[in-house]
Amino acid sequence: MDLNEIKKKLNDIGPGFCLAKWEQVTLHLHNGTAHSCYHPPVHKIPLHELKNNPSAIHNTQYKKLQRKMMLEGNRPPECSFCWNIEDSSEECYSDRIYKSATIAPENFEKIKNSDWKEDYNPAYVEISFSHLCNMACCYCSPIVSSRYMEEIKRYGPYDIFIDGYPNVLHEIKGYGDKTPIDKDQHNPYVEAFWKWFPQLYKTLKNFRITGGEPLINKNTYLVLDKILENPKEGLELSINSNLSIPDSYFTIFLKYLDKIQNSVFKDNFILYTSLESTGKQAEYVRYGLNFEKWVNNINNLLDNFDIKISIMCTYNALSVSSFLEFLKLVKQFKLKNPGKFFIDIPYLEIPKFMSVLVLDEEFFIPKLNEQIEFVCNDDLFNESEKNRIKQIYDFYNHFHNNLNEQELKDLKKSFYSFFKEYDKRRNLNFLEIFPEYENFWKQCGVL
Repeated sequence: MDLNEIKKKLNDIGPGFCLAKWEQVTLHLHNGTAHSCYHPPVHKIPLHELKNNPSAIHNTQYKKLQRKMMLEGNRPPECSFCWNIEDSSEECYSDRIYKSATIAPENFEKIKNSDWKEDYNPAYVEISFSHLCNMACCYCSPIVSSRYMEEIKRYGPYDIFIDGYPNVLHEIKGYGDKTPIDKDQHNPYVEAFWKWFPQLYKTLKNFRITGGEPLINKNTYLVLDKILENPKEGLELSINSNLSIPDSYFTIFLKYLDKIQNSVFKDNFILYTSLESTGKQAEYVRYGLNFEKWVNNINNLLDNFDIKISIMCTYNALSVSSFLEFLKLVKQFKLKNPGKFFIDIPYLEIPKFMSVLVLDEEFFIPKLNEQIEFVCNDDLFNESEKNRIKQIYDFYNHFHNNLNEQELKDLKKSFYSFFKEYDKRRNLNFLEIFPEYENFWKQCGVL
């Protein structure tokens, strides 16, 4: 559907209306939280709502009230990220538009005329069963990485200048009801999901397993077993992986890929992997990554399986300098499997001091322009990929320009404080790995 068309249809109901509130859910079952997309903060799934209605892991009373606001033509405050993007310019399209245009636009009238109190089975489900992970990316959180959790338990919280990211920076006791449930403990949210699954499966169009690291979690393979036992034509199944897992797990996964390739949804399976830089810089940002293993595993998949692969970037301050080289690597992968290898380029929002907002315009913009030019002038990259990288410019232009001098100074002080401690804990050296950031690093260090 044309973006202008979907925007008009949404705005006819109200400038806050978004199909994602009904059709999409991201479930963090390891701590019992949920949200409809990654922009609004997560909210807790009340256990008492699950007693007689396992679908309440999506249809919480809280979310129903947000739907009510949208149907009445209002803008829920939790979705302000999209409003800010759209209000900055008529030519800017937020994820409210993109998601409504792609998830299940055929259900527009049904949702428009629905009762906000009704339960609704989504078309798109993204789910994490556990925070078990073999990596501890710098911008990640102990809440979604067991390895990061082990580090925080050992060394304590990071001491930064501003309190912008409590998931990472607070004491474990500060996580409150968002503390992950240990993998050996009973998890009532996982239990509710499996009760809901037979009903959910009837309307499911897209099912995506995230983590933690899904390929080292038993629930991932239980999902695959159930779906392969009862294959559903048209279902889009996807799994996230860092593809830097131990070889024993990768071998198990390859056996399941053989089964998937012989199933009715073989053309609708997507493997998502995550990276946004190269070499030692990639390994610094995504601590625990073996870059060579990641490249070799990608090539193994491209050489031996006819599946779709998409790289999910987390475009951040440290990915800027090597991102062009990364794009050149992506192009090589695309040439191996034309039409089945993709890249998505969402940008990091939190912690803000690791986002591109911390960078000075004269350092960042020339590099971004070069990256945009590389993608937009190559037919191997589709329109969606081109639009996504151009969104980074809109993000930076709007939010960086709205930072006052003190806010920018605080972000830079936090950047320096965090990565100085990061180096100490992980026996790394920022300037050895990012020599091109020397002036920026020194600037941050004297604030």
